[in-house]
Amino acid sequence: MAVALSHEGLERSAAAVADELAVACDCDRVAIGLTHRRLIEVHALSHGAELNGRSRELREIAAAMDEAADQTVTVRFPPQPEDRPLITLAHAELAQRQAAGALCTVPMGKDGRIVGAVTFERRSARPFEQSTIDFAEDAVALLAELLELKQRLEEPPVARLAAVVASYPKRLLGAGHGRLKIVSAAIIAAAAALTLIPVPASVVAPAHIEGAVQRVLVAPADGFLKQVHARPGDTVRAGQLLAELADEDLQLELRRWENEVSRHETAYSEALARQDRAQVVIAQARAGEARAQLEVVRSHIERSRLVAPFDGVLIKGDLKQQLGAPVRKGDTLLTLAPFEQFRVILDVEDRDVARVQAGNVGRIALSTRPDDTHAIRIVRVKPVASTVDGRNVFETEAAFEGPGPRDLRPGLEGIGKIDAGNRPLYWIIGNRAFDWLRLTFWSLSR
Repeated sequence: MAVALSHEGLERSAAAVADELAVACDCDRVAIGLTHRRLIEVHALSHGAELNGRSRELREIAAAMDEAADQTVTVRFPPQPEDRPLITLAHAELAQRQAAGALCTVPMGKDGRIVGAVTFERRSARPFEQSTIDFAEDAVALLAELLELKQRLEEPPVARLAAVVASYPKRLLGAGHGRLKIVSAAIIAAAAALTLIPVPASVVAPAHIEGAVQRVLVAPADGFLKQVHARPGDTVRAGQLLAELADEDLQLELRRWENEVSRHETAYSEALARQDRAQVVIAQARAGEARAQLEVVRSHIERSRLVAPFDGVLIKGDLKQQLGAPVRKGDTLLTLAPFEQFRVILDVEDRDVARVQAGNVGRIALSTRPDDTHAIRIVRVKPVASTVDGRNVFETEAAFEGPGPRDLRPGLEGIGKIDAGNRPLYWIIGNRAFDWLRLTFWSLSR
């Protein structure tokens, strides 16, 4: 044992042990072999003998070792009268080819299995004494575990893993190994839970709150921003003035058309007094045209004052810093949403949209109150994807089931969970990884 531990590596340790055994057992040569894939391979010869170039000789020695290992007993050749009958064909052939007078092979066992063997050779015809055999068996029994450990440490990691896996059923079904059996039972139970027990699955997506109706107030004509009376987040009432556009030009236009109406009405009265029917008709027509233009100007002046069409909250349009800025007809200035009428918008990723349909239920938790969740129901899934923060998502609209949360405001964000039926736990944990692997393999395949 000391000699074996004083050398690094299996080959050097086995060669040193073979030298010690040759001296202790008065042998001309000692060969040490270890099991590899159910057959024994010679790893060391005593007296510094090289293994290279001895393939035929090593095969004959390994055959003698296998012969003893198959019978799981020490084989002595030539057999002595007190020995029980054993098969010694491989030993006889080895003795004949190597001109050995006496042979003895001791199997190397560990935990009820053969891990190798040691073959002792003497050139003289002096047979191995029983005391020498007893010593050899004791020494081999002590060295078996150490040499096998050194062999395993030099194997590739894959081979070591395969050996552990191969020994697992025997340890699991045999006596002892209580901790291994408990761990195995726990693993089997966990695997059964992962594969057999369905649990509720859900699709998780970012969500935000919008008004059920969003009214946009646009610039009625080209002009300049004169006054702003409300900012996003302000609560407004129907008819409340929100913003004003500059109307000086419109006021001038109003006075001009008022004068035109007055002038044509005067002409109409004078023609009527003269009973000039032609001038009466002309003056009356021109007065009507002027009144129409006057109403148009008044309408423009009225529309330059943007008022709230209903009670609600202003959600877009911070114009306080843009007073005096030019606006064009049709530019969006303000966006208004009504009170207590909201919808939930979820950004469902494209990989999950197939599991989301109108009618699915779920829950939402808002960032303002993460501990308070509210039931929602899917109303509509937008059929066209859009890009949000670099992600390909489908906008999904949902409505609150029953009364929504208090103090709800458009723009609040949170997380939504949509029920997607029952699935095995392994699928819930690894479905995205499985999908990615399938796409990757498919893209790489021809």
